[in-house]
Amino acid sequence: MSKSDAAAAANTATNSTTFEFVARAGFAMNGVLHVLIGVTAIRVATGHGGKPTEASVMTDVADLPEGFLVLWAAFVTFAALGLWQALEVVFGHRYRSTHNRVIQKGSSIGLTVIYIALAVATATFALGGSGSRSRARKSQLSLELM
Repeated sequence: MSKSDAAAAANTATNSTTFEFVARAGFAMNGVLHVLIGVTAIRVATGHGGKPTEASVMTDVADLPEGFLVLWAAFVTFAALGLWQALEVVFGHRYRSTHNRVIQKGSSIGLTVIYIALAVATATFALGGSGSRSRARKSQLSLELM
């Protein structure tokens, strides 16, 4: 496969309606995550405890009855958004001036790292990692199985 074939395939993939929908859902999921962090910050400010961080919010979501489904949905959307940004780094911004292309590719690199990190974090929480409550729940399950 030549470079132009790869570029055409990447362009076709990123212009897919389904891929675009899932990747754009990543923007919405990112917004939801930030709103939940804000709600947690308000709870802290009013004396109700907690920590306004991504980890504490993901732990709270993981502890919901169907929280793992939300976390897997977040993983899919963040991974799609990260892939979209990675494809922009490799194949995007062709028609910009050199200066603007460098700036846009640099921005896309940063966003790729951020969204892939969010995808990994949500997958970790969805699998039951991180967070003392999920570890305690796993320990309790292990004891019951013994």
